[in-house]
Parts: sequence; structure tokens; C-alpha cells
Amino acid sequence: MNQNGCRHSDEQRALVGTWVRNEVRKALEKGYRLLDIYEVWEYKVVNGLFKDYINEYLKIKQQSSGWPTGCDSAEEKERLKYQLLEVYCIKYLLKSSCNLPIEFQIYIHICLST
Repeated sequence: MNQNGCRHSDEQRALVGTWVRNEVRKALEKGYRLLDIYEVWEYKVVNGLFKDYINEYLKIKQQSSGWPTGCDSAEEKERLKYQLLEVYCIKYLLKSSCNLPIEFQIYIHICLST
């Protein structure tokens, strides 16, 4: 393994690709930098061919995952339930009402990621 610092330029180490907004935010939080942005797509309304598919799998994923980290108070939980209902038409159920094996949870995650 090389014990010295990397000798490559920023351009030589740079990646070119397509990422969703949340991935870009996380990369920036971790210290990555954006050198160039070639194109940005924004969908204000989610409608169309895959809407029902995405909403159904998102519902199952949300139910099987339980409350997100940091969503501890009753107010935060109510806010999340309201957002899920308003944005995705998902009625939130507690994790205990959706006992899915971990393999199925992984499958759901893969379906939403592709």
C-alpha cells in the first residue's frame, strides 16, 4: 500500500455519473466536492408508469424498517405519518404489524434502488 499522499489531480480522481439528490447531499456531508454539474432533472409531480409500483414497495419498506433514526418524539412521528400520507399516500403502520424476514426487506430495498 502506498504510504505517501495521492499524486493524482482532482480531475484524475473524479467520477462522472448519475446520482439522486440524497446521495449527492450525503457525499457532500462526507467531504466530497462537486467539480461540475452537467444536468439536473426535477420531477415536481410523481405520476406515470411506475408510481403505483414505487409507492407499494416504499410502503412495505417503510413499514418493515420502523421509525427512522432520530424520529423519537410523538410530534416527529406524527409529522412523518402526515408526510407519508400526503406525499406518497402511504398510511403508516407500526413495524410490529409487518413482520417481514430480513431477506424480503433486502429484496424490497433492491426493488426500490433499481
